[in-house]
Amino acid sequence: MENSSIIEDRLQKQIGINNSRENRDYVLSMSIGVVYNDTENHSTIDELMSQADALMYEQKKGKRS
Repeated sequence: MENSSIIEDRLQKQIGINNSRENRDYVLSMSIGVVYNDTENHSTIDELMSQADALMYEQKKGKRS
């Protein structure tokens, strides 16, 4: 999960640069959900997508608060 936070930080930085430009009619934001497939406890792609989706929505709720 360490790599995912590095990628997320880089993306957030680029979004911040874009949002700081003058004459913007909108502000970009990002919410992501990252899960890893445990090789000992196999999950289906549908299970992984569902877990990632739930994490993304948790992040979105946190931004609204």
